[in-house]
Amino acid sequence: MARYGIGIIPLIEILQKPNNTQKWYADDGSAAGFTYCFEMDNSLHDDDIKIEQNDKTLVAIDPDSLEYIKGSVLDYQDELIRSAFRITENPNASKEGGCSCGASFNLNPNMFG
Repeated sequence: MARYGIGIIPLIEILQKPNNTQKWYADDGSAAGFTYCFEMDNSLHDDDIKIEQNDKTLVAIDPDSLEYIKGSVLDYQDELIRSAFRITENPNASKEGGCSCGASFNLNPNMFG
């Protein structure tokens, strides 16, 4: 189930600019395990999962990262100190061991059966 909230408006505004593709991925370089990453990057790979509209790739997710973030909620948080997209409610993340700001996570051991 997709839940958009207020975050869909900033995302649409960003993606309406020419040659903007938002890449979402999980990087395994953080102290807590994985870091959620969002960046503008037009270099697409053949195996990327692509969300397209009118022959334009809006969002690309590499297949490995998708395994770690599938079922999550993408939220846009507008706060005094920052405005940013964040992954929340990740069913693949452990309830323990992630950072308190929500930028990184450990994998749930039950994910591997």
